[in-house]
Parts: sequence; structure tokens; C-alpha cells
Amino acid sequence: MLRRYRRSDGLQLLARGCEHHSARAHHDPGAHACRQHRQKTEHAEAQQSITAAMGIGTLLGHYGARPSGCGKHPGAARLGVLRADVELTMLFCGVFLLGLPFMRPIGSRKGSESEVLGSATVPMRHLADLRAEDRTDEVVCEEPLEIQLGPVSLAVVMRTPGHDEELALGFLVTERVVASPQDVYSIRHCTVAASPEAQDNIIRATLAPHVRIDLSALRRNLYASSSCGICGKATIENAMAAAPPLDDAAVFDAAAVAAMPDRLRQQQRIFDRTGGLHAAGLFDASGSLLVAREDIGRHNAVDKVVGWALRNARMPLSGHMLMVSGRISYEVVQKALAARIPLVAAVSAPSSLAVAMADAACMTLVGFLRGDAMNVYAHTGRVRS
Repeated sequence: MLRRYRRSDGLQLLARGCEHHSARAHHDPGAHACRQHRQKTEHAEAQQSITAAMGIGTLLGHYGARPSGCGKHPGAARLGVLRADVELTMLFCGVFLLGLPFMRPIGSRKGSESEVLGSATVPMRHLADLRAEDRTDEVVCEEPLEIQLGPVSLAVVMRTPGHDEELALGFLVTERVVASPQDVYSIRHCTVAASPEAQDNIIRATLAPHVRIDLSALRRNLYASSSCGICGKATIENAMAAAPPLDDAAVFDAAAVAAMPDRLRQQQRIFDRTGGLHAAGLFDASGSLLVAREDIGRHNAVDKVVGWALRNARMPLSGHMLMVSGRISYEVVQKALAARIPLVAAVSAPSSLAVAMADAACMTLVGFLRGDAMNVYAHTGRVRS
């Protein structure tokens, strides 16, 4: 007897492709509101894909595996099994073809990736002039993202949801796992999770066959980078061993450098609503803004920018400038070096380790970039007045 497939059956089939989920990727209940719209949209997309896949399976199973008079034929039971097998096969084919957003290659696009759904509305009490008033406020979303290489968990980062594929790709670039789009076979965002708490918080990259990595060594490096007690000299030496100093003859006009803060600020739309996000922007030599990304973590915003460059085949980023909000930390310089960016600027100060790292890497740092004034640290000749 032919089994009738329910929508829940199809959703379970899709869920099996993303069932390797870590409990570490559970979201913070306080950030639930910022994901409701995304969950409803993607659930509707999944339901539509399953409905279409079931239609394909039923249609082809009906016309391709059931001859006239099947119910009266002595071999009806066998043909019924055949029809069920064909329908099941076509269901899998339909799920695969219509569910490509769940397993899309690098360079593909998904609508939700073009917009950062990075804020949530929460209740609060406002006090002023000794008077209290109950209001609502828009705050930044912060949720964990587990980055996987195949089925292996590589890292969990705290980020603002949105542009997660770029974040993961940029992370892989700045950790020297990949260097070009050809190094990544596919990247997928697990939108149907075995656990609702892990919804949208796991992303998996599959490397091309020619890429060879030592996962144990990579994990040790990630652990060391996040640990305390390592001296600055050793930190710089380790970074320089993985990426050689820049050999970039680019020179930038001071006027182009001075124009970057205003151009980046105009793209900080979520910051306008929340006042709680960092930003990073990639500029060409003329000072034109190529891409801007926001995130609760400044280093995440940089990774998103680098990931964008990888997806658009712009690596390495010789002759470009990177602008970040806030200060310039060692980690920002290290990521810029991995992407081969010769100039990093910020509206605030660099750290001592960032300046030392830039000097060793032949990189220029610009701090306190406000109006026409700026301080240039390390390889100052790269900024032309």
C-alpha cells in the first residue's frame, strides 16, 4: 500500500542533513525576538519546498509507475511497492533540487544573507527628571555561531546574526585555512535544525579536495590565540610565521583617508537604531567604499568584510584600505595582514601591540581619524599629504 507522505516527514528528511548540531550553539533566550521573523520566513520556504517535492514525487510516481488497471492486476502489490519506491526516490530528488538553499556553493546568494536582522525590541523603563516612563528600546542581537569544517566543529563565535556565510569565510581566511574561492567547495547555513534552540546558529563549510589542513594544529592555534599569558613578542612571531610581511607599494592620499569615516558611518544603519554595533568598511585606493558590515564584535565585522572579498574573488586585498569603528587592536591588524591589506584606519587609538605588529608587517595604521586630522603610525610614508 502506498504510504502518504506528510509535510512533517519531508521536514524530518531535510533536518537529517543538518543534524550534527552542538549544544554550544544554543541561542540566548533574550535574543529570541530578533529571530522570529527569520524563523517564520525560512519555515515557510521549507514548507513550500517540501510541498513542491511531494508534488513531483506523486506526479511522477502516478504517471511513471502505475499502468492502467494496476489495481486489478495479479502483480498489483509488487507494482504498488514499485510506485512507492519511485515516489520516495522522487521525493528525495525534489528535496535535493528544491532545497539547494540548504546546500549552496560558495558564490551563491540567499535573500536573508543580504540583510542583517541584527536588532530586537525589548521593554525598558526610562528615568529622567525624577520621572519614570515605561517604553520599548531597540537593542543589538548577540547569538553564538558554530563554524564547522565538514562535520567537525572548529569554533564558536559570538556575533550579530546576518552575513553569517561571509563571517565564516572571513574567519577561514584570517585563520589561514583558505586563500581563494576555489578552496571552498560549498558553504551552507543549517536552517532546519534538529534542536530549535540551534536554529540558524550553525554554518558548515566544505573545503575543496585539494585543501589539506591539520585540524589539531589549527585548534591549538585558536586556543593559544584566545589564551592569556602569551607575550607580545611571541604573538607577533607566530602571526608573521603564518603570513609574511606585506610587499605593497600602494600610497594613499590623505584626503581619501580622511573621507572614510563619514562614508562608513552612512552605512551603519543598525547602529543608528541601537547605538551598539561596530563596523568595518573596505575601501579602494581612491577612497570609494566597496562594502561595509556591522557586528557586535569589531573582529567579526572585519571577518565579514574579508569574507565578502573572498566570495567576490577580490583576494588578496593589495592596494586597499580597511576602516574600523573604535580602536585598532592586534587582532584587527592580524586579520588585515592575512587579507594583505596595507592600511588600517580607525577613529580611535591603536594598541601598542597593534603598532608593533603593523611595523613588523610593513603595514600602516591611522588612528584618531577625525575630520582632516589623523595620527599615522608605522610606515608613515604610505599616506601622502
